[in-house]
Amino acid sequence: MNPILIYRHPDCERCAQYAAMHHRFDWLRLVSDTTEPPPGRPPLRKGEIVVRKNGCLLEGLDAARAIMRAIPLYWLFAPLLLIPQARRRIDADARGELGACDISAGPGGDAGGCV
Repeated sequence: MNPILIYRHPDCERCAQYAAMHHRFDWLRLVSDTTEPPPGRPPLRKGEIVVRKNGCLLEGLDAARAIMRAIPLYWLFAPLLLIPQARRRIDADARGELGACDISAGPGGDAGGCV
């Protein structure tokens, strides 16, 4: 299996937590991450990820699939990709379209999903 590089937003705490989780479960040491912008692309939005595998940049569902394939523990979740609603949600989340990391502190200091 080929190693992959995950590009993530430097100021997104949620992405940093996901990256730490990926490293914890990456027993084959196939996943690395960086906060540098992907080459030839505009800067990432918060929550957006891009994966480089075999020299190709993957976005959205393709990026999530690459991560899932690289980490054997995640193979347990592969059947979710057979459900259209789950596929759409995973794609939107990997593209940073769900707004889970927007800084929009409301009453009580809620940071819109970022911890």
